[in-house]
Amino acid sequence: MAIDLRIRSAFTVSRVPSSVHLGIRTAGVLLGRGIEQLGRALEAEFLALTEDQGSSVRGRSWTLPTGVESRLDRMCVALSWYERTYRDGCVMAASPLRDPALCQVGDLLRVVPDEAVRDLQVQVRLAERALGDLRDDVAQQDCVSGPEFAGSSDVGGADGDLLVGDVLLEMKASSRPDFLSDQAIWQLAGYALLDYDDDLGIRSVALYQTRLGWCIRWPIEQFFHTLARQQVSDLRAGFRRQLQCERDARGSAV
Repeated sequence: MAIDLRIRSAFTVSRVPSSVHLGIRTAGVLLGRGIEQLGRALEAEFLALTEDQGSSVRGRSWTLPTGVESRLDRMCVALSWYERTYRDGCVMAASPLRDPALCQVGDLLRVVPDEAVRDLQVQVRLAERALGDLRDDVAQQDCVSGPEFAGSSDVGGADGDLLVGDVLLEMKASSRPDFLSDQAIWQLAGYALLDYDDDLGIRSVALYQTRLGWCIRWPIEQFFHTLARQQVSDLRAGFRRQLQCERDARGSAV
């Protein structure tokens, strides 16, 4: 979650994903208004820092000056704790968000482990080498952080990692970076199919392994021909019908 946020901020003017917003709200419900206000303040500082530093400006190094880079990476880790709260539907017992001494953003950033910061910095340098050409070829205004799809609501809400021009890019920071799971492939396929009417103009799909600095990219028609031997438009139409039938069935059951 943290490295996704950090890499997104190198491609386009940052926006905090809806899952983080929802995590901040969820933490407030579970732990009290103070931790929610802290999350809002952290979000505001993250957006201000990335805008002030021009982290997505082409021609600049992805890695910011040492102190700034460290602070940004700590923010990404702390925001990921809020996102985890939304994903899990609870605040885990070991979550730093449970610390009653947290009052200011600085308090929260100080409890981010130094090794987590170093880990992000290594991954940022790998990303600059692996994705630098893709970033340079597409203007920041043509990149979308956390793209949503026409069919997102049919699966309870879903957003991708990055849309870089016409490339839908998903990132995986697996603890088994040498292993590309079927789940990752099907997740990428599902996101592409949720763009029912081709509103996003996706022409390629890509998976990026952040701990290897390895990216694999397919033209979208080739990707789905390999998976299903069908045209993307036909698959999207069938996927849409299936999901909407399931949604209607759930509504009838209620």
